[in-house]
This record gives sequence, structure tokens and C-alpha cells, in this order.
Amino acid sequence: MRDEHVVCNSIPFSSFAQRSRTIWRNQSLVNQYPGIPASRIPNIFTLYFTDDADIVLFWEAPPLTPGGPPRFGHHFIIGINLSLQAPLQLLTRIGKNASHLTFQSRSLYAATVAERKTLIDNLLKPRQKDVSPIRLILESDKVFAHDFASSGDLILQFAARLRNTSWENSVSYSLELPSNESNSALENEFTWTGDTLIAGTLVPEQEMTLTLYACFSRKGTFDVNRWRLNVTVLPSAAAGGNNVHGSSYVQIPNLPYLVTIN
Repeated sequence: MRDEHVVCNSIPFSSFAQRSRTIWRNQSLVNQYPGIPASRIPNIFTLYFTDDADIVLFWEAPPLTPGGPPRFGHHFIIGINLSLQAPLQLLTRIGKNASHLTFQSRSLYAATVAERKTLIDNLLKPRQKDVSPIRLILESDKVFAHDFASSGDLILQFAARLRNTSWENSVSYSLELPSNESNSALENEFTWTGDTLIAGTLVPEQEMTLTLYACFSRKGTFDVNRWRLNVTVLPSAAAGGNNVHGSSYVQIPNLPYLVTIN
């Protein structure tokens, strides 16, 4: 089982998941709104509420006795809501007019939920996003195999994902990849190669990916999360960005990103 990939829209998994979700959703709504006939529930409510998620956990365990049959199964966890706000509750008087509810009611409900989510999300966006809006995350494989004796040094490629989380201000950045020459304790570690100074600008909520290269001369486990990001927050035009200087700060990683070379 662990060597197989389960695709959520594959057959029969997709029909099983949808059927389980439908039964759970209908039962939950019937209990929540007892004044609405069960036959009317699918015409009023959507199958998923905003930010709902279902999780299917497949498990496998060794036999209880040597040579016995394998043990495996699954758990279906339904109805996890990932939003910060509680699901929208309909007014109790809806039950009085249940006989007149149609498919248009479901469209109205879905539109109301979407508008409410947009409003609350805008209100809940933290001001911290404008104080320190940029995020940098390294991405790569974690384990590599290489024969240094026959192939020499190893050059690995890393993706640095940059995102401006501010919805209002642009940011300019300068990414510095320091060498090991200034720190003798790191002289036997890896060395950044290629472009070691990268600059640019990100508009509000923009995301981009940079390609970085590192050279390794020996086997071992290395922390490659070594960089320095100089950031300047550029005030928006609405706030007088043409006449006001932006605030600047320096960002460095606070967690290791380990790769192993065997």
C-alpha cells in the first residue's frame, strides 16, 4: 500500500468520497436545521462550506502473527473547516418558508457565504504583513547520492520561493548568498555558486521563484538555509508612495534547512 499513490479523483475513490461527504453533510444539516425537510436540504445548501476539507488516512500494519494476513484500512475524517470564522448560520425563520425554497436558495446561500468570507478575511488580515511582508522558503530534495572520488564536486539546484504577503504595499529586495571566506568555521561546508546577489521588486501578493546553486565537495549533512535578505517596503500610491520613503529591514533565516549527501 505504501508504494501506491491514491488519486482523489480516481475511480472508485471519488464516488466513495463524495457519497460519504453527502451523507455526512445531510445528516449534519438536518440536525442543525430540524425545521427544514430533509428532501429540501440539497436544494438550499452547498455540498462543501467555504474552506471545508476532508481527510482520508490509509494505514498498514504488520501481521499479528508471523505469516499471518496483512492488516490495513482507512479512516475518513469529514468536515474539517480551515477558516478562521465559524460557518454561516441561517436564520431560524427559514424553516417557516421551507416549502418555498428552491435551487435559487442554494445559489443565494453560496453567494452570501462567499461575500461574508471576503469581508471577514479582509478584516482579519494582520498588520504584521505590512511590517514584515516578504517570505522566503527554500525547496529541494533532502537526500542526494554522489561519488565524489570519481565525479568530483557536486552542484545542487535549489528553488527559493519569494512571496510578498502584503495586499497593499510593494517591496524591493536584495538577496545575498554569503561566501564562507569570512568564516573559517564554515570553510569545509558548501559554497554558493552562480549569482550570489539577486535584486528585484514584488508587487502586493506577488510570488516568484528564484533558482540558486550550491557546490559541495564532500559527503555529509548541511544546513543550506544561509542567506541574507535586505527588504524595503514601498508605501502604496494611495498612502503617498511617491513622496514617502519606505521602511527597510534585514531578514535572515531562523530555522535550518538540512540536506544530506551520501
